[in-house]
Amino acid sequence: MGVIKNEVGRPSKKTKIIRGILKLIGILIIIVAAFYVGYVINDNQDNKVSQKDDKKTTTTPVSTENNLKFDENQVTTKSIDDDGFLENAIEVYVYGNKIDYEYETDKVISITPIEDVAVIELSGLDFNYLLLVNQDGKVIYDFERSNDYYYCSDSVYSSECYKYEVNGNTVKFMVADLGQDSYTACVTNYDKDVLIEYEITYKNGELSSPKKISSITGEEYVEKHNIDCSK
Repeated sequence: MGVIKNEVGRPSKKTKIIRGILKLIGILIIIVAAFYVGYVINDNQDNKVSQKDDKKTTTTPVSTENNLKFDENQVTTKSIDDDGFLENAIEVYVYGNKIDYEYETDKVISITPIEDVAVIELSGLDFNYLLLVNQDGKVIYDFERSNDYYYCSDSVYSSECYKYEVNGNTVKFMVADLGQDSYTACVTNYDKDVLIEYEITYKNGELSSPKKISSITGEEYVEKHNIDCSK
């Protein structure tokens, strides 16, 4: 303590040397302490950033957006020439998978994607076909309601018919059972529906049941079109 404490008179040479050494040691201690504190703070910040990056890596989901989009360019055809019904018949494939239908077709009329499926209209022998198809080529909905009702495209059957309509995830369409002459509306289906309008919705992989929007009976059809059933 005597070295540090100021004495009366001029300090000796030895005292000056010792004091200088002590000052130098003190400065070195301060520098080392400053470096140590800076290192600890920087290391903590690096650890926090690393933890955040790790957290982002583990919680960020893998994007499945591409799987939810049906690429209409993946619809291809293969000519099979004359199949006994059509001279220029074709087979239709989606993503390399043949569509599992048993219709004769010679043309893909339209393709409308809805998420990971598509509404595909095909030209048929006597009328068109409308199918909802997934990427595996499986028909998950055939717009032909039954053997007696057929997809009603444009005005093939009557002026009430229209091509299918897609609004978002909902498809509107019509089916018909009008036969080839007035006999069906006048006799066999006079009290039954000859035209029915439906809608279905496909969303997030779920297909709703067909919802009946409107219908026309044979009697209503006869009156609307002024058909003479006496003939």
